[in-house]
Amino acid sequence: SDLPGRLFFVLGEPAIAHLRLVEHNAHFWRLNLCFREILRGDEGARRRYVEVKRRLARAHADDRAAYTAGKDAIINELLREAGWTG
Repeated sequence: SDLPGRLFFVLGEPAIAHLRLVEHNAHFWRLNLCFREILRGDEGARRRYVEVKRRLARAHADDRAAYTAGKDAIINELLREAGWTG
């Protein structure tokens, strides 16, 4: 994995499933739960995130790393707006 605090597994080639494991109550775990709650509770945030993901999926259909990296800005923006402090 390229991110500290997580293990990332991919099944298949091409990938048919992704599995991410993180330590319970560690930073990455808390961050993901916060982001999940943002998406569950804020339709506007959810819509913005979906729009970015769709645009990135079209632009980077064959480049998962670029697609994933492209989501960083919207994720960080939504977390900041929700008051995430880590």
